Amino acid sequence: MEQVEIHKETQNILIQMFSSEAQQERVESIAVEVMQTLPHATLIGASTAGEIIAGKIIERSTVLSISVFEKSSLRLLKSQGDDSYALGLSLAKKVFDSDTKCVITFLDGLAHNGQEYLQGLNAMNYKHAVIAGGMAADMLNFKRTYTICAEHVFSGGAVCVAISGEDLEVLQDYNLGWRAVGPTFTVTKSDGARVYEIDHRPVKELYEEVLGSFAVENMPASTIEFPLILQEEDMQIARSMLSIAKDGSILYGGNIQEGSVVRFGLGSRTLVNQYYPNQQLKESETLQACFLYSCIARKMFLGKELEKNFHILENSAPTSGFFTYGEFFFNENKTKLLNITTTLLFLREKGTEAAKNHTE
Repeated sequence: MEQVEIHKETQNILIQMFSSEAQQERVESIAVEVMQTLPHATLIGASTAGEIIAGKIIERSTVLSISVFEKSSLRLLKSQGDDSYALGLSLAKKVFDSDTKCVITFLDGLAHNGQEYLQGLNAMNYKHAVIAGGMAADMLNFKRTYTICAEHVFSGGAVCVAISGEDLEVLQDYNLGWRAVGPTFTVTKSDGARVYEIDHRPVKELYEEVLGSFAVENMPASTIEFPLILQEEDMQIARSMLSIAKDGSILYGGNIQEGSVVRFGLGSRTLVNQYYPNQQLKESETLQACFLYSCIARKMFLGKELEKNFHILENSAPTSGFFTYGEFFFNENKTKLLNITTTLLFLREKGTEAAKNHTE
């Protein structure tokens, strides 16, 4: 059973804490110090595969992103449990009300299935509040990830903050950059995020035919440039390869249902690092905050080149975020788990002025 702990509505200070510090004790001490200094603030966070602040990429550090709301209210919840869908549903019963505009949530990146968690979380999102955030990471060690709620640092669960206010404007966008190329293939045997057969053939056999024997011998590192691409509604979703089992099946960064039609993705450094804001963003007035939740695979592929894009965003609004093991995106009233993508959450309170400052 999932036990939801509710932290009562607090003053309108939201602190997002992102850390790839090697010692969890250090992270816990920082969280405690922050809450002692700002006891009425709302603190959420996650372990990372790198941090993003003021358009820069950093590692082995802790970033505090502080947002002060003049007109919006915040509500903080956390929960732990073994069943990913039940975990999301337990939070959904508490996190949404008629005024909720946006939910930022972070989930243990190793202990849970992000897609199932999002399905549970969105089950009671009747007013279609935007859901953003991502899966906690651990610098590709794949040993232990954690989330942060106030002074508590814990594994095996999730943390949410609901932001409500009629003057709050919430905009979302994403940047994939990979393009689907070549013929289509059908997934013929899968179980959640694990795929056994495509076109009734072992998956590795297909990879060898399309990418060559060298790619198969060096999986999964060799496939970072060639994710599988699925078309869902009006957006393309990438699925990156995580690991290969002894039976030849392949674990991806998100569920791939049997019957899914996929193509191989192709990415170049120039193509992946281009970003064109959607029309809503172009038409919006001054944005006050930009939160970036970006896949670790993008950092592996592009490295510091990603900062070119992040600096452009920083000119529009203060940026902060982290590199994830999966990104959450809300589209067509559904929540989606993305891979190899940068998701962007923009916030603005109408009738207020923005001030920029960062703490690292």
